[in-house]
Amino acid sequence: MLIYGHRSNLKSIKFRKKNFMAKQKINDVLQNLKLASRGAVYVSETDSTPEAFRRSVRADATTEYIKRKLTGTDHGPIEEVDANDFFERITAKKDWHNDREETNRRRWEKLYRILTENLTELRVLKAGTIQIEIIVYGRDGDGAICGIRMKAVET
Repeated sequence: MLIYGHRSNLKSIKFRKKNFMAKQKINDVLQNLKLASRGAVYVSETDSTPEAFRRSVRADATTEYIKRKLTGTDHGPIEEVDANDFFERITAKKDWHNDREETNRRRWEKLYRILTENLTELRVLKAGTIQIEIIVYGRDGDGAICGIRMKAVET
Protein backbone atom coordinates (compact mmCIF):
# COMPACT_ATOMS: atom_id res chain seq x y z
CA MET A 1 0.00 0.00 0.00
CA LEU A 2 1.32 3.40 -0.97
CA ILE A 3 1.05 5.97 1.78
CA TYR A 4 0.87 9.44 0.32
CA GLY A 5 3.66 11.71 1.39
CA HIS A 6 6.21 8.92 1.79
CA ARG A 7 8.80 9.28 -0.95
CA SER A 8 10.65 6.12 0.08
CA ASN A 9 7.67 4.02 -1.05
CA LEU A 10 7.59 5.79 -4.40
CA LYS A 11 11.35 5.35 -4.86
CA SER A 12 11.00 1.65 -4.06
CA ILE A 13 8.28 1.23 -6.66
CA LYS A 14 10.34 3.08 -9.29
CA PHE A 15 13.42 0.96 -8.48
CA ARG A 16 11.48 -2.30 -8.81
CA LYS A 17 9.99 -1.18 -12.12
CA LYS A 18 13.42 -0.12 -13.45
CA ASN A 19 14.97 -3.41 -12.28
CA PHE A 20 12.13 -5.38 -13.91
CA MET A 21 12.58 -3.48 -17.18
CA ALA A 22 16.36 -4.17 -17.18
CA LYS A 23 15.76 -7.89 -16.63
CA GLN A 24 13.10 -7.86 -19.33
CA LYS A 25 15.58 -6.34 -21.84
CA ILE A 26 18.16 -9.02 -21.01
CA ASN A 27 15.59 -11.76 -21.49
CA ASP A 28 14.55 -10.11 -24.76
CA VAL A 29 18.12 -10.34 -26.10
CA LEU A 30 18.28 -14.08 -25.42
CA GLN A 31 14.75 -14.59 -26.76
CA ASN A 32 15.54 -12.57 -29.90
CA LEU A 33 18.68 -14.66 -30.49
CA LYS A 34 16.65 -17.85 -30.07
CA LEU A 35 14.00 -16.65 -32.51
CA ALA A 36 16.51 -15.35 -35.07
CA SER A 37 18.46 -18.63 -34.87
CA ARG A 38 15.45 -20.65 -36.02
CA GLY A 39 16.01 -21.82 -39.54
CA ALA A 40 19.53 -20.38 -39.81
CA VAL A 41 22.11 -22.93 -40.95
CA TYR A 42 25.87 -22.66 -40.63
CA VAL A 43 27.13 -24.35 -43.78
CA SER A 44 30.32 -26.41 -43.57
CA GLU A 45 31.08 -30.03 -44.38
CA THR A 46 28.28 -30.69 -41.90
CA ASP A 47 25.47 -28.19 -41.54
CA SER A 48 24.57 -26.94 -38.07
CA THR A 49 21.96 -24.66 -36.56
CA PRO A 50 23.06 -22.00 -34.07
CA GLU A 51 21.97 -22.34 -30.48
CA ALA A 52 21.50 -19.25 -28.30
CA PHE A 53 22.94 -19.22 -24.78
CA ARG A 54 23.55 -16.98 -21.77
CA ARG A 55 26.05 -17.58 -18.92
CA SER A 56 26.65 -15.49 -15.83
CA VAL A 57 30.27 -14.57 -15.14
CA ARG A 58 31.97 -12.20 -12.76
CA ALA A 59 32.39 -8.66 -14.06
CA ASP A 60 36.18 -8.94 -13.70
CA ALA A 61 36.44 -12.31 -15.48
CA THR A 62 39.36 -12.42 -17.91
CA THR A 63 38.99 -13.28 -21.58
CA GLU A 64 40.99 -16.48 -21.02
CA TYR A 65 38.67 -17.54 -18.18
CA ILE A 66 35.62 -16.90 -20.38
CA LYS A 67 37.14 -18.87 -23.27
CA ARG A 68 37.77 -21.86 -20.97
CA LYS A 69 34.28 -21.60 -19.47
CA LEU A 70 32.64 -21.58 -22.91
CA THR A 71 34.78 -24.19 -24.66
CA GLY A 72 35.69 -26.58 -21.86
CA THR A 73 39.02 -28.35 -21.80
CA ASP A 74 38.58 -31.12 -24.38
CA HIS A 75 38.40 -29.04 -27.58
CA GLY A 76 42.08 -28.64 -28.31
CA PRO A 77 43.30 -25.38 -29.82
CA ILE A 78 41.14 -22.27 -29.63
CA GLU A 79 41.38 -19.69 -32.40
CA GLU A 80 39.83 -16.25 -32.13
CA VAL A 81 38.68 -14.78 -35.45
CA ASP A 82 37.48 -11.27 -36.24
CA ALA A 83 33.67 -11.07 -35.86
CA ASN A 84 33.28 -8.77 -38.87
CA ASP A 85 35.28 -11.12 -41.10
CA PHE A 86 33.35 -14.15 -39.82
CA PHE A 87 29.95 -12.61 -40.54
CA GLU A 88 31.01 -10.97 -43.80
CA ARG A 89 31.55 -14.40 -45.33
CA ILE A 90 28.15 -15.66 -44.15
CA THR A 91 26.13 -12.54 -44.98
CA ALA A 92 27.67 -11.56 -48.33
CA LYS A 93 25.19 -11.43 -51.21
CA LYS A 94 26.12 -13.74 -54.07
CA ASP A 95 24.62 -13.77 -57.58
CA TRP A 96 24.49 -17.55 -57.52
CA HIS A 97 22.40 -17.81 -54.30
CA ASN A 98 19.13 -19.64 -54.77
CA ASP A 99 16.04 -18.73 -52.69
CA ARG A 100 16.97 -21.05 -49.81
CA GLU A 101 20.53 -19.71 -49.63
CA GLU A 102 19.31 -16.09 -49.79
CA THR A 103 16.85 -16.75 -46.95
CA ASN A 104 19.65 -18.27 -44.88
CA ARG A 105 21.89 -15.28 -45.62
CA ARG A 106 19.17 -12.88 -44.44
CA ARG A 107 18.73 -14.90 -41.24
CA TRP A 108 22.45 -14.55 -40.53
CA GLU A 109 22.26 -10.80 -41.22
CA LYS A 110 19.48 -10.54 -38.63
CA LEU A 111 21.47 -12.58 -36.11
CA TYR A 112 24.52 -10.38 -36.63
CA ARG A 113 22.43 -7.23 -36.19
CA ILE A 114 20.95 -8.54 -32.91
CA LEU A 115 24.40 -9.50 -31.65
CA THR A 116 26.03 -6.16 -32.52
CA GLU A 117 23.15 -4.01 -31.26
CA ASN A 118 22.78 -5.78 -27.91
CA LEU A 119 26.22 -7.09 -26.94
CA THR A 120 29.58 -5.47 -26.32
CA GLU A 121 33.03 -7.01 -26.80
CA LEU A 122 31.75 -9.29 -29.59
CA ARG A 123 34.12 -12.22 -30.23
CA VAL A 124 34.18 -15.38 -32.34
CA LEU A 125 35.97 -18.50 -31.12
CA LYS A 126 36.72 -21.64 -33.10
CA ALA A 127 37.59 -24.51 -30.77
CA GLY A 128 39.02 -27.77 -32.08
CA THR A 129 40.81 -28.93 -35.20
CA ILE A 130 38.51 -30.84 -37.57
CA GLN A 131 35.27 -31.04 -35.61
CA ILE A 132 35.02 -27.44 -34.53
CA GLU A 133 32.73 -25.66 -32.13
CA ILE A 134 32.12 -22.06 -33.15
CA ILE A 135 31.07 -19.68 -30.39
CA VAL A 136 30.00 -16.09 -31.05
CA TYR A 137 29.60 -14.16 -27.81
CA GLY A 138 29.67 -10.81 -26.10
CA ARG A 139 28.52 -9.18 -22.87
CA ASP A 140 24.90 -8.21 -22.43
CA GLY A 141 23.64 -5.22 -20.43
CA ASP A 142 23.88 -7.22 -17.20
CA GLY A 143 27.53 -8.20 -17.83
CA ALA A 144 26.68 -11.85 -18.57
CA ILE A 145 28.04 -13.72 -21.57
CA CYS A 146 25.44 -14.16 -24.28
CA GLY A 147 25.61 -15.40 -27.86
CA ILE A 148 25.26 -18.37 -30.20
CA ARG A 149 27.20 -21.58 -30.70
CA MET A 150 27.26 -24.14 -33.49
CA LYS A 151 29.25 -27.10 -34.81
CA ALA A 152 31.29 -27.27 -37.99
CA VAL A 153 33.57 -29.70 -39.76
CA GLU A 154 36.57 -28.15 -41.51
CA THR A 155 39.21 -30.28 -43.18
